[in-house]
Amino acid sequence: VDGAGSIWFYDFNAKVNHRFDNNSQILFSFYSNYDYYKKVTQRYGNTNISTLNWGSTTASLRYNKAFNNKLFGKATIVYSSFKYRISGESILTQKGEKIKNSYVLSNSIRDVGIKTSLEYAYSPSFTQRIGLEHTFHLISPGQLEITKDNVEQDVSFNQNVKIYSQESALFLENEI
Repeated sequence: VDGAGSIWFYDFNAKVNHRFDNNSQILFSFYSNYDYYKKVTQRYGNTNISTLNWGSTTASLRYNKAFNNKLFGKATIVYSSFKYRISGESILTQKGEKIKNSYVLSNSIRDVGIKTSLEYAYSPSFTQRIGLEHTFHLISPGQLEITKDNVEQDVSFNQNVKIYSQESALFLENEI
């Protein structure tokens, strides 16, 4: 089958809000997607398969509290991830033997964070916010796998490397 392929897209979205009373509420949101593309070509005993797939997920949970008509607080927990994978495969049949050459390249990023803030409305025309946030990052860059003539190759390019980092911020904001 020359030029056969498939493509599909998946998305899911959800939100839930709950108000405990007039002064406090909790909000949850979630989004996920996964997309996929594959193409297969066959010619003269050679089969080529190319694929590309990617996806992301994000979720947040936020709590809002009004302490009085001028002071408000927020606390948020956030999760997000993104990954993709590109692959190519060639299978050549020679004298009844199948010879496989292929590659797979994949990457991913994952974050988990928390943010808190207080907001004080001095007047309708002047508001001040102060807050703190912290995020943990996990990055898996360029994971590469190669097969040549049916043998997996020893590839040292970022093999199973994971990069961990953290980011923090303290902020003060004036809205006039």
